[in-house]
Amino acid sequence: MRKPARDVPGFALPADLRAQIQRAGYYPALVADVVAAALGSDQADAHLVHQETTFDHDAVRRHITVLVLTPHKLVVVHADDHDDHDRAVATATSEVVPLSAVRGVMMTHVVTSPDSYVPGSLGREVTLTLGWGAVSRLDLADASCGDPTCEADHGWEGTLASDDISLRISADAEGDAALAGRCTSRTPCPPRSAATGEPVSEPAGRPEDTAAVGRLDAVLPSVLTALGSSRYAARPLLPLAPARRAVVVLVDGLGLELVRRRAGHAPFLRAALPAAYRLECGFPSTTATSMGSFGTGLPPGAHGLVGYEVLDPATDRVLNELSWLHGADAGPDPRRWQPEPTLFEQAVADGLAVTMIGPRHFDGSGLTTAALRGAVFASGSTLPERVDAALAALRGSARALVYLYWGDLDRTGHVHGVGSFEWGEELERVDAELARLVGSVPSDTAVAVTADHGMVDVAFEDRLDLALEPALMSGVRHLAGEARSVQLHCVAGAEPEVTAAWRERLGDRATVWSRAEAVAAGLFGDPERVEPRVLPRIGDVVVNCGPDLAVVHSRQTKPELLALVGLHGSVTLDETAIPLLHWPARAS
Repeated sequence: MRKPARDVPGFALPADLRAQIQRAGYYPALVADVVAAALGSDQADAHLVHQETTFDHDAVRRHITVLVLTPHKLVVVHADDHDDHDRAVATATSEVVPLSAVRGVMMTHVVTSPDSYVPGSLGREVTLTLGWGAVSRLDLADASCGDPTCEADHGWEGTLASDDISLRISADAEGDAALAGRCTSRTPCPPRSAATGEPVSEPAGRPEDTAAVGRLDAVLPSVLTALGSSRYAARPLLPLAPARRAVVVLVDGLGLELVRRRAGHAPFLRAALPAAYRLECGFPSTTATSMGSFGTGLPPGAHGLVGYEVLDPATDRVLNELSWLHGADAGPDPRRWQPEPTLFEQAVADGLAVTMIGPRHFDGSGLTTAALRGAVFASGSTLPERVDAALAALRGSARALVYLYWGDLDRTGHVHGVGSFEWGEELERVDAELARLVGSVPSDTAVAVTADHGMVDVAFEDRLDLALEPALMSGVRHLAGEARSVQLHCVAGAEPEVTAAWRERLGDRATVWSRAEAVAAGLFGDPERVEPRVLPRIGDVVVNCGPDLAVVHSRQTKPELLALVGLHGSVTLDETAIPLLHWPARAS
């Protein structure tokens, strides 16, 4: 008989420890169970999860070490794998050490350019060594008597040091966030530039807190203004240096907080972060909505792409705005669904050569036609192919705008989680190709990099399944939106009861709005600009999940979607904060 999830050993761990083990991505279920078994009924006061990759002469191996501190003991779990007759075998070892037995804690700080050391930084690398006498290291050297002319053999002398475990944490390899909180026992380190060691903050004219300086819908108007357009002079713009040509790269899922957290995997992007603009993608934080904002320069309430899945009032069916399908049937005419002119159409009318580069199936799709119509389409399967296509398009015109889309970072985050090693590896590939692009464009060409949203990893035990919550589905006739941002279309007159039931059930784990409240709060942009044609597409009830919640329906959702680790759609900073990284033309 299958155990309930809460009775499984790994689920006894604190949520943040489980989440870190899950993000590490190294046999998380096994590691969590071994940690929980070693911990027993003791309370976990603090923990550290450290993953490491080592290289043998013929193999790449991963390891994970988990330290958990309780009021009376230290729990150490180490897991690695090896090959046994052509099959993979994982070994997880736990050790429980009474705190009274711990003989020493040593922290070694590595500081580059110590002559310019910044007070409070404590270096870019830390090695933590713990000793309790189980393992000792003997360092030997030739003994001497002090007489420099003596040639007698005086034997050996040495030091015996406890060296049970050592963990090396490097901000340059793992990102500033990996080192934060591990520099001292109480005070986390501020993020610092890998190049200078200085604290990383927004440059002059940009905010030093979490406030955004603009929205995604300002990116293309700002770029087009830099290319000489006067159409957008009356609207808020980002100050970008003039250029004759420009490439705008949208990396799906490249949230600003995520790239800062994993900056060790992206040295090229990391060098540009201090000068990056912090933008807000808009609501909901999902690709279909963001593409509408990016492509039209309008907020969601004006362009009308208001979610991953929305109600089509004309058919009373839910439309998936990515696939542009009502279930298995074709969706509405995308030009009527989103009738406003796109920025690409306006740029072509102004004499620019506009090229869009993406996967072949994007050409002529419903979402492309609704949000991004007007550009000449070029396809490429791999990111290097798309970079090559962008360079070719630039060479073909003296005044050009090239838009390049890349979606594999988002896909990797969904499948493996944004804390996984797979996400870091994909970020490395993106970083390398962006560096090649910026280094290869003509001298009169500017490059801008942005995103459509970020992402959060939500543990599966933190997901509410509506198939098991009949009270929450009472009065609901259509379920739309997505797991992090649910939109409910109610039976006539049932909206107050549905709102009350969801608020009572979810409490402070989510914010539950009526449609009128969500619009008035500006979730879909300026309330005065929300079009009447768009209002009925928005749910009667809008639910925004907090960081530790997702809402699914296991009887209505495909299994492959239920299995996704990384999610987005809500209003947390990790989901809504996106960068605008800009490399101006070398010669305008």
